Amino acid sequence: MPLTESIAPTFIQKDEDIVSANSWVSLASQVSSIVSSGFSVIMVMMKDPKYSLIFVMISVIISFVSLSRIKADDKPQIHSDTSSFQLRLKIKEGISLIYKNHLVSIMIPIALVTNFCYWTIWLLMPKFSVDIYGKYSFTYNFMDIGVTIGGILGTVVLTKLGKRIGKLHFYPVYLAGQALSLLLLGLLSLVPFVNIINVILVGVIWFLYGFFNSITAIIYFSAVQMSASKSDIGKTVGAVLTIFSVANPIAGITSPFLLKLAGLRPLIIVLGLIMFLAALIIYTPPCMKVLIENEK
Repeated sequence: MPLTESIAPTFIQKDEDIVSANSWVSLASQVSSIVSSGFSVIMVMMKDPKYSLIFVMISVIISFVSLSRIKADDKPQIHSDTSSFQLRLKIKEGISLIYKNHLVSIMIPIALVTNFCYWTIWLLMPKFSVDIYGKYSFTYNFMDIGVTIGGILGTVVLTKLGKRIGKLHFYPVYLAGQALSLLLLGLLSLVPFVNIINVILVGVIWFLYGFFNSITAIIYFSAVQMSASKSDIGKTVGAVLTIFSVANPIAGITSPFLLKLAGLRPLIIVLGLIMFLAALIIYTPPCMKVLIENEK
């Protein structure tokens, strides 16, 4: 993931084109996600998952061939020593770059909180779809497809209107949109009756989340990439994604405890509110000042 996030900017000559480049990368990722969701449904119906390994092998081969077509540096720097000490040193350098980068340092805590809330909710979605909407067995797939289509549309819109709506000071608006989507999901689960309309609304809510999330992610990583020098992009993005990767396992560990503590429906509502509060923090004058300064 850090590698793919670092490749696109190296081909970009103008900073204003980074958002567009990241949008295309995100679009490709979203399209592949929805195609894989479709394949997974077919394989489940066929009750023969071994074909999934064939598709994975083919996709890896295509990825390898695509990467091999990228032109290498004329004089690549080859480091023969890849000791654990050097790896730790590189990670330390990346964290140091984050600390020195005022924009990234103020956004990381907020992004960590929102990532934790999202992953906790998403990891509970299989239980959510069975316990509340078990009458409709396609609910989970419907959510997955909804969030993916929303991500694709958000990416396309940002690709077309990036110079208008891709401004850094709009970041908290899209983050608030993500939070409100998950808050609506929790509130919808409180409805005492369950029918097909509820399931459609669940899909629409995840569509909205995917829409706002794709725009938020592209703006965020574009800001990170543009705020770092080209020689430091890999280390900076790698360090940021390393920190973000902590949110997923922590959410996996704590979600059963939080579920017992609060219950499924209240937990989704509370986490949605926490995400919304995180978005409001960015609206404070010190944070907005940093966003506007970096936007210029």
